[in-house]
Amino acid sequence: MNLQALRGAGCVRSSDAFPRSTTKQMTDDEWQENFKILKAVTVPSVNNKMGGQYSVESGRWNRESSGAYYGTTNWQQYCSFINNVLNNIRSGGVDFCYFTYQIKDLLSFELSRLETRYNPQDKYWSVWLKKGVKE
Repeated sequence: MNLQALRGAGCVRSSDAFPRSTTKQMTDDEWQENFKILKAVTVPSVNNKMGGQYSVESGRWNRESSGAYYGTTNWQQYCSFINNVLNNIRSGGVDFCYFTYQIKDLLSFELSRLETRYNPQDKYWSVWLKKGVKE
């Protein structure tokens, strides 16, 4: 199956070319085919972890605190999640993802070494790094 066929079947979005996780009947074998295509269309990052460059405080929305925000933003929490998964798998462990966009982000940092297995019963992916392959 090629990228155009996956788009036509609704498994891949035209805008960003990654498989959707909403397919209830997807098997691990079908996922592995999608994963090969996802690897082919992913652009590697020049960084080794995800950064929070898109987290900025507006300073205008909260009058009680004079616009200061005293917590982590959703983006910072997401970056922390991805970086924690990267730390776990780089130290030889196995971790878990629940959405295909998380795997897409992991691929941008570990394109040639990332391995996955889809669990269709519980709808999550196990992720780890291939041993003996240098990035």
